[in-house]
Amino acid sequence: MKRNFLGDLLFPPKCVGCGERMSVFDGEADEMGAFCENCRAEWERDKLLECPTCRVAAVECTCTPSVLDRKHIDCISLVKFGRTESVDRLIYSLKRRKSSKNFSFASDELAKRFVTYADKEGLSASDVIFTHVPRKRATITRYGFDHAEILAKETAACVGGRYERLLVRVRDRRDQKKLGIDERAENVSGAFKLAPNTVIASDYVVLIDDVVTSGNTARECIRVLKNSGIKKAILLSIARAPEKKVAKRKHVQTKKSKKD
Repeated sequence: MKRNFLGDLLFPPKCVGCGERMSVFDGEADEMGAFCENCRAEWERDKLLECPTCRVAAVECTCTPSVLDRKHIDCISLVKFGRTESVDRLIYSLKRRKSSKNFSFASDELAKRFVTYADKEGLSASDVIFTHVPRKRATITRYGFDHAEILAKETAACVGGRYERLLVRVRDRRDQKKLGIDERAENVSGAFKLAPNTVIASDYVVLIDDVVTSGNTARECIRVLKNSGIKKAILLSIARAPEKKVAKRKHVQTKKSKKD
């Protein structure tokens, strides 16, 4: 997405992390992206925080949720969700506001993460197809866009790759956030299918989403893709929620829902 300088001049952009106004004259808004200087520094620190499972930096972590097939799926992300407010607010903004500044920042960061991964694995952008986890139809109607689709298109453009809409959501199920971790797989089962007239002309697919929590939604999407003949899926997200933390939080919410 292109930046609108006149619009930024009339309505100076704010840091998505803290709400501080950023100047369009000294280049701060372009250099820092979605964040002010302090929040950008926090973002960079979050990328280097140690994963509690593999003990490497979050931005280098390839830990895969237990529900996913580790032989055929690589899970890569930038930060851990829930560590700082700056990260959480960026993701919430992407879901609710079609901000070119925020999407450009996020897609550029995803592109850099993919390039690092691809160099290590001996892949190039031409070897893969970028696609996304389709948002609920009701949510698209509410906000007017699919944030994961925008991220996938812009990330592909950043690395000179190709984007294709490979998946469609065929039914809206209950909100995953309101379910226990054991209920999520059942809830999302059968929710996706291949887009009409889709032929996947690649062995590798990069599936983009904003946050990976339990991994059940991604597993269902990847199941559909693998049935079409792909060899490997690369799950690329902005953030990844620590699996133990997710399991504990969702278990508590499930108990509350039973009381209701």
